[in-house]
Amino acid sequence: MGQSEQQLELNLNGDRRFADKLKNASFFMIMELHPRSRMEKAGLDELFKFIMDDSRVFATAVTDRWNDTPVEHSMELAESAKALTGKPVLALLSGKNRSFEEIGKTLANYRRMGVRDFLAVTGNYLDDGRDGVRNDFPGKYTDAVDIVRLGLQSGDACIGCAVNPFRYIPEELFGQYTKLIRKINNGASFVVAQGGWDMKKYQEVLWFLRSRELFVPMVARLFVLEKPEERLASNLLFPGVQLPLSLMSQLEQEQELDSETFFTAQAKRAAFMAAGCQLMGYSGIQVAGLHGVRELETFLDLFDGMQTLYPTYNAWAKAWQERYSGVNFVPYAPVFSNQVPFYLYNALLDPRYSQFDTGYAVPSEIKIALPSLADRVQSSLVDPDTPEWIKKTVTHWTGKEKLNPDTLTHCLGLENSSCPKRLTQGPCGGAKADGICEASGEPCFFQRITRLAVWSHQLEYMEDSNQE
Repeated sequence: MGQSEQQLELNLNGDRRFADKLKNASFFMIMELHPRSRMEKAGLDELFKFIMDDSRVFATAVTDRWNDTPVEHSMELAESAKALTGKPVLALLSGKNRSFEEIGKTLANYRRMGVRDFLAVTGNYLDDGRDGVRNDFPGKYTDAVDIVRLGLQSGDACIGCAVNPFRYIPEELFGQYTKLIRKINNGASFVVAQGGWDMKKYQEVLWFLRSRELFVPMVARLFVLEKPEERLASNLLFPGVQLPLSLMSQLEQEQELDSETFFTAQAKRAAFMAAGCQLMGYSGIQVAGLHGVRELETFLDLFDGMQTLYPTYNAWAKAWQERYSGVNFVPYAPVFSNQVPFYLYNALLDPRYSQFDTGYAVPSEIKIALPSLADRVQSSLVDPDTPEWIKKTVTHWTGKEKLNPDTLTHCLGLENSSCPKRLTQGPCGGAKADGICEASGEPCFFQRITRLAVWSHQLEYMEDSNQE
């Protein structure tokens, strides 16, 4: 059998190392790669050689961070990473501007090269501006829930999902968490927490899953921030990722440092957070913002030092509180001037409590507003228990034509035209910390769904896996 035939056979057999790693208790690190990395080929080859030789890096993750990057470029990078590191590759499957069929083709292409590990995301909002037409109409986004389902149908794929816990409005947070449960109920085998800097939120999502007796492996996505070329004009780093004002102020001070000193400061902050995530109970970390061997090795050495310095959660949490006493990690939003940012539990980051326990992880008081009268009426029109004569009467009074029943069923009777991505199965992770949509500038449509679900006792329905 020739070498090419042997390689093909290996690819078709698949790579189960990532799936197996999720089943054991050893902590792991994934380095995030982007198709448009600033590294030249020689530097990338050197990086892959380092990753191959250093046991501290378990895998790489290939994303599609930039809007104008063809998926083929991500696939080429994934293929190179797999071949030159000899380690697993976690490939991002994004539904942005792509049909269900296109996702299926991409999945099949990855499988042909032996990649079996995937992260399903709906994807950020795209508005290419061509012909002055906004890219916000049905059929342009495949929901992450459907991508998870499709991945499982492919057989031996290990597919995970993402959640953005950095939400401070109850309706927003519960929208994220109910959709997270839906993804898990549809078969997601691990969860990646979107990046942020509020360690309470990293712990909160862990405790939430434990409160539901769900012990799905969790991976914390962390950022090593790059030096801004000029003064920061916005706290929105990426869709769904906002810089706290305290961190923006710190970055502006550190901007005066030389590049190496600046990088070390960012890497040290991320390594400190990584140590906390490990002690909280995360299975691993996915680190973005590292470029080249020197930066990766510096981060790994700093992380080693943090693990030695803080061998217990108690020691780490005390050090975190001392270092950041009085620092607010909530991104700025006008709504927080008259509304206290919401956390699901009061005991978060208490040095005494690393793991969830019902004795002290008592949920905070939850205040979710009533849905509007119009939403309640509209929802009743798709309720099978509502008499038909009432539905006909209300329809006659309102003068509304019959809307798409599939969309309405998913959205508890509400029409989803105000969602630029036309999602039906729950919110994406792209909104700001206060729940303002990344595209429309209005509150996320799914806040209304959450209010309806709480009012009508249908939260369990929002987590259901049997919706087609």
